[in-house]
Amino acid sequence: MFKNLLQIGLITILVSGCVRYVPRPIDPPALEQSFRTRSISDPNLEGFFSANSPVKPAVWPPQSLDLEGLTILALYFSPDLDQARSRVEEAEAAIRTARTKPNPSTAGGAGYTDAEQSPYAFRFDLGVPFETAGKRQYRVRRAQQLTEAARFSLGEAAWHVRSRLRSVLIDHLISSLEFQQRT
Repeated sequence: MFKNLLQIGLITILVSGCVRYVPRPIDPPALEQSFRTRSISDPNLEGFFSANSPVKPAVWPPQSLDLEGLTILALYFSPDLDQARSRVEEAEAAIRTARTKPNPSTAGGAGYTDAEQSPYAFRFDLGVPFETAGKRQYRVRRAQQLTEAARFSLGEAAWHVRSRLRSVLIDHLISSLEFQQRT
């Protein structure tokens, strides 16, 4: 019974370390198609808009939008925010990684020598890492600080999206006024 449990435990330990990387290649035509199909009639956009807007439109899609409504639309479709969110998720994963204890390691090998006593050379190494002086706590604290910085970066990216939208909206309104004055 003990032998079976030992075998099951050993197999479980060996198999649990096998993580396969699954590549997900970028498909440019699919990305272009998803970009071209973006519209204000997106059903998920309506929920995002109603959750983030203080003023709920009577009909969807709304007939006109102010700066705040356009900002919500820009935040929904912005790839810059997607990148910033992924950096926050990456930093949060780094916290979980920093909390783990380092695993012991083993190494072995065989070889051949010219020695007269034994022409074969075998070795087996066992490495058990010890962390002292609060190294893990320092790693965790650093990962938490980097996560906080990534969150600030997310807010900064949202602010940049809003400021670019505001600048473009001002340019549009000024050019519309100039066009009306010419005609």
